[in-house]
Amino acid sequence: MKELVRYLLFLVVASLVLACGGGGTDVAGGGIGGTGISSGPISGFGSIFVAGTEWETGEAEVRIDGEPYSETDLRLGMQTLVRGTKSEAGATGTATSVDVDNAVEGPISAILIVEMDGEGVLEQVTFEVLGRTIVADRGTAFTDGISLEELETAQGQWVEVSGVPDVGGAI
Repeated sequence: MKELVRYLLFLVVASLVLACGGGGTDVAGGGIGGTGISSGPISGFGSIFVAGTEWETGEAEVRIDGEPYSETDLRLGMQTLVRGTKSEAGATGTATSVDVDNAVEGPISAILIVEMDGEGVLEQVTFEVLGRTIVADRGTAFTDGISLEELETAQGQWVEVSGVPDVGGAI
């Protein structure tokens, strides 16, 4: 039941992210300082930066797909749900938990579309993983040595995708 509530909360926050254009959501309350939730992609480290807030994560419980992980397993671009206490100004906070739920993970089964700009520079690759359509472009954060250019020939490669679906269902 606890996992269902957590999942539903993540879906609600992910919906808010979509409504805000994908940049992240920041919710806070509680007077001076106070509790807060940030949702969105990790945009930087030094702790983690999510939705414009720098969250100190040294004591936070970090979970990826519901399993405990270390802060060092977090990567740029991962969609996160951070809970904790925010400073009065709201620019910083101390996280109590950081949750990442990968949208899909599995082998790339097909490269669907490769888009180039007018000068022949690769701009976007659309591919499929376990029946889900994934769109990667110049704004996509890649880890583990893969790049946008390498996606063109990555059929069969195992990937973990963190993101939110657009209105058409593509991640």
